[in-house]
Amino acid sequence: MIKYLDKTPDEWELLTEKWHEDKTITCSLQEYLGLNDIEYRKFVFGIDDKDISDTDVMEKSSEIIRGVVTELVIKPKIQEFCEIIER
Repeated sequence: MIKYLDKTPDEWELLTEKWHEDKTITCSLQEYLGLNDIEYRKFVFGIDDKDISDTDVMEKSSEIIRGVVTELVIKPKIQEFCEIIER
């Protein structure tokens, strides 16, 4: 199994670009990179702590996702709802 920290960020970027550009590649990015779920989360969220546990990776990535969803989905909808109520 490939580990996220086995390659440099530039190497991962080149592989990602190839996946995006090569129309013959039909698998998911995770499959193309050969990363399991934990290593893929490290890749996606840039978690480069060598000593982080799998549980901590899951918790840290979940916190990031929760923050993104809050900022990009929930807060705008709340604002939209408040504007409707004020009318």
